[in-house]
This record gives sequence, C-alpha cells and structure tokens, in this order.
Amino acid sequence: MSGKDSGGAGAGAGAGAVVGAAVVGAAVAWPADTCYETCLKSSFLFRVYLRNIHKDKHGSDSGIYDHEGRFSPQHFHSTFVKYAEGRDYLTAWDIWKMLKGQRVIMDPIGWFGAFFEWFATYLMLWPEDGKIWKEDMRRVYDGSIFHIMAQRRAQKSKAT
Repeated sequence: MSGKDSGGAGAGAGAGAVVGAAVVGAAVAWPADTCYETCLKSSFLFRVYLRNIHKDKHGSDSGIYDHEGRFSPQHFHSTFVKYAEGRDYLTAWDIWKMLKGQRVIMDPIGWFGAFFEWFATYLMLWPEDGKIWKEDMRRVYDGSIFHIMAQRRAQKSKAT
C-alpha cells in the first residue's frame, strides 16, 4: 500500500452504489456484448466481454486507454502532470478541470459519461482528505483497487 489511505466507499456505499453499478453496467454492457446489433435482451444481464471493451471508449474520456483498450502509462503520467500540477494526487477540483479540458465538442453523451465515471470513482474511493492518490488511480485503471479496498476494510473492521 502507498501509506496514503483513500478511505473507501464512505458515503458512496448502499443504495447509491447499487444505482451506480446498474447505470455503469447498463452503459458498458451493450456495446461490449458480442451480439449488440441483434441481442438487445442479453445486455440486460450486464455481461461485459473484455475482447470488446474497446467499444466502450467515448470521445470525452481521459485518453488513458487507447482506442484498442490498452492502458497508456505515459498518458496516465501526463494527466497528473497537467491537471495535478506535479502533485501525486488529484482533488475534486483537479478532476473537474480535467473533465473540462478533455471535452470534445458536440459530445454531450461523452461529457456525461466522463462525469459519471469520475463521480462514481470518487464515491467509490471516498478520500477522507479529499485527495485521490496517483497509485490508487493506477489501481483503478488496472483493477487491483478492489483487492486493496477489501484489505483496507478488513483492517478497519479488525481495528474496531
């Protein structure tokens, strides 16, 4: 662990998390399904096929994944240089500046998608100090944040 605890799911737990999971699942499942042209009903099962995950990329995203769905470490680092002004964390205000800076003209669906993705990420991490640390964000992108959050919650439950 980085030693800097981003907390985890404080106010984002409960009904809000369920609604967020349903919205994200619905938005991601249909394009990533193997038969999204003909199988509308299968999308309601929220299946996400990783071989098609690149189809979920929208125009106003952060650009940290390329158009083929590959993580770009250089772009990830550049995002922190540009929007965190050299710090190793992002605040809610930094994220807002990034969302404004990454917007593509005439892409309201992408604007909403990017806002919702980052809002859900902020709620999931729920940093007590208001700082989303770079290492935690990298873990969000590679998926390992869920293991870290489970460890943090287990430690907190042992402490109480």
